[in-house]
Amino acid sequence: MFSRSHSFEPRVGTAQFVFGIIYTLIVATALILAAYAYSQGNKEPYMHYFMAAVFAIMAVKSFYLYKKVKNLMKNGVHTVGTLTSCEPVRGITILKAVVDVKDYGPIDIETRLAGETVAHEIKRYLNEHHTDQVPVMVVGNSKRPRGMIMIRTKAGRLDPQSIEIKNKEGAL
Repeated sequence: MFSRSHSFEPRVGTAQFVFGIIYTLIVATALILAAYAYSQGNKEPYMHYFMAAVFAIMAVKSFYLYKKVKNLMKNGVHTVGTLTSCEPVRGITILKAVVDVKDYGPIDIETRLAGETVAHEIKRYLNEHHTDQVPVMVVGNSKRPRGMIMIRTKAGRLDPQSIEIKNKEGAL
């Protein structure tokens, strides 16, 4: 069984940033409603304050997670991994690779790309170049490293520059 526990997905940070903005707007709305309720004679608009406090906590958490993902991306180590599987499944391409992390050992990572055409293009590229090595990035500390395959697509097609290995070290 393949585990996704060592996979890293930076889109989670972007989603958290969007949620943080939405939560901030909800906090502002709750505070405006509290001021309006107070001006209309309700001397204790505690429900509005409670909603503002709850959503403020959620906004802080979302912005914290966004910042944490950005720091991980900035401090990630680029290396190479061995592609073990490249399968098109119901409109997506699932890539699985193994990376040897210094002071930890090998980790299994998984990345999903949109479109099935990408799988065929990746397989063709790797066969033409007689390799199974793909560029990966390892983030996190040595206690819990995570990784992602750095292959990108443009308009549902493989970006050939993203699959080229620039660093031939092979290990961290």
